[in-house]
Amino acid sequence: MAGRKRSIRFKIFAILLVPVTALVVIWGFAATLTIEQGQQLLRIQKVYDNIVYPVSEAINELQSERFVSVSYLAWRTSALRTDLQVQRRKTDATAVLLTRLSEQARDETPSAMWDRVQDLIRQMDRLDVLRGQVDDQRLTRLDVIEEYSAVVETAHQVYDRLMISPDIDIIEQTKALILITRSRELVSQQSALVLGAQASGRMTQDERDAFSGMVGKRRLLYQLGTSQLDAGLLKQYGTLNSTPVYTSFVSLEDDVIARVRPGQPLPPEAIAWPTTAQALTRQLTETTNAAADATAARAVPLAQGVLWNIGIVGALGLAAVLATAFISFRFARTVTGELSTLHRAAADLAGRRLPDLVRRLRRGEDVDVAAETPPMAQASDTVEIENVGRAFTSVQHTAIEAAVGQAELRKGVNKVFLNLARRSQSLLQRQLGMLDGLEKEITTPTCWNGCSASTTSPPACAVTRRA
Repeated sequence: MAGRKRSIRFKIFAILLVPVTALVVIWGFAATLTIEQGQQLLRIQKVYDNIVYPVSEAINELQSERFVSVSYLAWRTSALRTDLQVQRRKTDATAVLLTRLSEQARDETPSAMWDRVQDLIRQMDRLDVLRGQVDDQRLTRLDVIEEYSAVVETAHQVYDRLMISPDIDIIEQTKALILITRSRELVSQQSALVLGAQASGRMTQDERDAFSGMVGKRRLLYQLGTSQLDAGLLKQYGTLNSTPVYTSFVSLEDDVIARVRPGQPLPPEAIAWPTTAQALTRQLTETTNAAADATAARAVPLAQGVLWNIGIVGALGLAAVLATAFISFRFARTVTGELSTLHRAAADLAGRRLPDLVRRLRRGEDVDVAAETPPMAQASDTVEIENVGRAFTSVQHTAIEAAVGQAELRKGVNKVFLNLARRSQSLLQRQLGMLDGLEKEITTPTCWNGCSASTTSPPACAVTRRA
């Protein structure tokens, strides 16, 4: 059974389908990789807006609540009680905001970072237990600082899972700034501890040991953070380190460690701690924010480069696919058109021109073979199609030449038979004339001579005689 017949256009498209499909797949793969980079930038931005920003706000509010809680434990005034209630409402509002915004970035947040966010939310939801213990004075000042600091530490662990850019240099600078931010948290812890000691007029042994540990951790984190910064960002912190505020704060740390004894009053210089610590915290915040902005600005060209890559890959790939499809369609249409022209020429030869030529030849008309055999196809860019056209033209010439030859042969045969007929008619007329003459002279003695001249057979003369 014969297979299903297909058009030449279908077969051309079938041949071109594999390379075109491969081109589309390669373009799709390259576009997917590039688009994934763009989507990663969008995910990073969404994580920053819905996770990093509310976590930063939560840290600030937790630090403030810790400070006010220690102040309330130290002095227990109604004004501090009011301030504490106001601050707790701010912290709760921040927790609600974090819960709501984080849900909007659930799919974009890495799993490890999401787990830390959920831990932070759970710990903030359990703050009422800690607050009740503060209100009932069941905790010491150091216990309160440690409990709130544990929650803040969970918040900082969210930053440890932060990935703001695929660029390694930007990642390193971000990690360094996170270390500096942690050192600023220790400044806040120190301020709360010194505040409580100032309220009571002395430090306990546990508080002094905790303060010494805070100083060591703060300096270590600050040194680690600044040592990882590049020259541009490090210059800002170099300027900060040389300011009177920073040098005064370091001197106060050294004085407290060196001069404070458990159960003894604080040195007179400690009175300047709140002002100095607050000024240092403000300068650290401003410097860190400026460094973070500078780091984020470095990511802008990378993001723009990714967007440009998306546009270029998308445009070039789409142009290549469209160009391939257009060229394929144009080629298929050209080949199909040329073959259709050959088909129409062959059909016209078989159905109209050749039968008409035969009828003309039958009517005896003269036919010019060269005039009746024009090329059946125009010049083509495809060698095979041009060869097929030449072959059809050759077949046409041979067929018409054969038809003309057959017609000329028949015409020659007709002339031969016509010539023979004319000769026979002339001979017959001569014989009839001779017979008429003999009939008139049949009674004359010269009859036999006439018969001998008109025929070679004596019986013929006898027949004539009987007639």
